[in-house]
Amino acid sequence: MNMHETVKSTYPRHPQGRPTLGRRLTGWVASVALAVAGLIASDGAQAAVPFEGCPLDAYQTIESENPADRYGLYGIDLAEGSQTLIGTLGSTAVFDPDFNGIGFNERDRFIYGFNRAEQRLVRIGSDGAGGAEFASAGPVTGLPAGFRTYVADIGDDNNYYAMNDQGSLWKIDLATNAATLVGSFTSAVGRITDMAFNPLDGQLYGVGSNGHIVRINPLTAASVRVGKIEVNPATYGAVYFDSQGTLYANPNSGEQTERIRNVHTDTPVASKLPALGRSTPSNDGARCKRAPPPVADLNVLKTLDSEDGDVDGFAEPGENLTYKLTVTNIGVIASGAHTFYEVLPANTTLVSITGGTSSCAAGDEGARLCVITVPGPVAPQGGTADVFLTVKVADPLPDDAAEITNIATDDTDSPPPEGCDATTGVCSTPPVCDPATDPDHCVVTPLTLPDVSISKELTAGGPT
Repeated sequence: MNMHETVKSTYPRHPQGRPTLGRRLTGWVASVALAVAGLIASDGAQAAVPFEGCPLDAYQTIESENPADRYGLYGIDLAEGSQTLIGTLGSTAVFDPDFNGIGFNERDRFIYGFNRAEQRLVRIGSDGAGGAEFASAGPVTGLPAGFRTYVADIGDDNNYYAMNDQGSLWKIDLATNAATLVGSFTSAVGRITDMAFNPLDGQLYGVGSNGHIVRINPLTAASVRVGKIEVNPATYGAVYFDSQGTLYANPNSGEQTERIRNVHTDTPVASKLPALGRSTPSNDGARCKRAPPPVADLNVLKTLDSEDGDVDGFAEPGENLTYKLTVTNIGVIASGAHTFYEVLPANTTLVSITGGTSSCAAGDEGARLCVITVPGPVAPQGGTADVFLTVKVADPLPDDAAEITNIATDDTDSPPPEGCDATTGVCSTPPVCDPATDPDHCVVTPLTLPDVSISKELTAGGPT
């Protein structure tokens, strides 16, 4: 039998009740998988059970001061930043005092970390300590003596990438247990305490204590600063990505998790998740990087829905134009109320808004910044909500008017369109946009003006 034929695409549940993405093995295939896991468990340990699919949670190993439960494996809800204990990792030989450097392997759905005392990789299953085991029969080959790492992740090539205290980047083939030196980290960019693969560009990223974002080439170890976020000095011992290339960084101090967008640019944007973390002398992070963020993810599509003038596709003096703004939730959970910016076009007056509420009122004149609120919930995975905005084109129009420009944004987290003040709503300069480069948010309707011509005719004789 072809085993792949029995795999069904589902959304299985995390052991703590959170959804995961991926595939669930069904019937006897699941039994075979668990039996194989039991056969490969080493040192007499209980067989580790793989995670189901591609979990939405991130994971942290957090060191405690209790020797009996030296490490805990926690699930991190990246919607809020809250933490749930999955299992304590104990003080067995599998977890020596320098255990660190975890990463999630998407091929076999286990978390791997490094045991310095044994110089061996440790494999952790979905129940934490219960099935933790050494991943190989002996130490990793090819590493320098006393190798230690707390900066690591696993690539798509089935290699465990780890940086040691000396700044050398190594990769360990999980199939052969052999290590290869990649190169030396560029020390001038500053120190990082964890790194993670970005699924969008395949590069490794970390966050320095001063907020610098560092990018590392996994083929050469060449590294560079690519941006900076404004943070209090901290040690970011656990970092991980989601499928959209957003980086999350947990400080060891127990402060809130930083959510960092645009990490590949020189202008990253950071915000904090609501929940506090746990203060710890040692932690590390891992996540299935192709899992989407476990949040509602909404975008706005703007179109010209209808007009009541005589010439289609043109704005005429005194005509009503109705725009349709479709809010779509491509995330994995339903949204609550959602807000976004809408610029009331210059040379128009607001007639009505339906399907949502607005900071602007009927009779307001453009150009003016409005905040539109769509009441939730908007269903996940393609659910939509529509807002209709009707404006009346000025009559008469200024002589220099050429078009009606209407702009919307996806949300109010980003700055409003240039020229508009988010606090007062005043647009000192009417914003401009180009539908060719931003077709989802920009609608430009050319004006049609009365075609007036002057002719001169001699109807009577002049003076004699």
